[in-house]
Amino acid sequence: MKHLRSFKGDPGMERKVLNAWMLRSVRAVNGHYESAREFEWRARWLSVTALFATLLAAVLTALILAVPDRLALRIVAAVMGVVATALGLLQANLDLAGRAERHRAAGSGYSRVRRELEALSKLRGNVLDSRDFRDLEHLYSEISRSAPTIPEKVWKNVLDEYQKDEEELILWPAAET
Repeated sequence: MKHLRSFKGDPGMERKVLNAWMLRSVRAVNGHYESAREFEWRARWLSVTALFATLLAAVLTALILAVPDRLALRIVAAVMGVVATALGLLQANLDLAGRAERHRAAGSGYSRVRRELEALSKLRGNVLDSRDFRDLEHLYSEISRSAPTIPEKVWKNVLDEYQKDEEELILWPAAET
């Protein structure tokens, strides 16, 4: 983004950059919020599965005490105990809830960029001063730098969804010649 100063006096290029930021921000908002939902779902699924495996292992262990001579019951109880432990470790190490929160925060940041772009479009019309442009560039860069990567499957869905709406997101029309 260092090259932005080079199109001073070329409002057409500034408009292209601002419109590109708007399109990317809208896509990023949706991509990050969709990623957050996906990671929340995965975290919930893993939690419920781990809970179910733990309960089943506990029930089987209680049955072993009641019927101590059943080898198959002991094997199944041991396997369920291992599965419950593995699911607990996965849950702790994957940090799905934390990943969901980081995506939600990034989505919120890109929403801020989108709101700033919309506000500047309404307040300033087709005229932006260099300070506004620099402030937007800084905000966009900061959010982009700290945002987690959107999973490829989610990103492809977002691109497909917003391909057809691209024209509606243009806030700064091309300069009249």
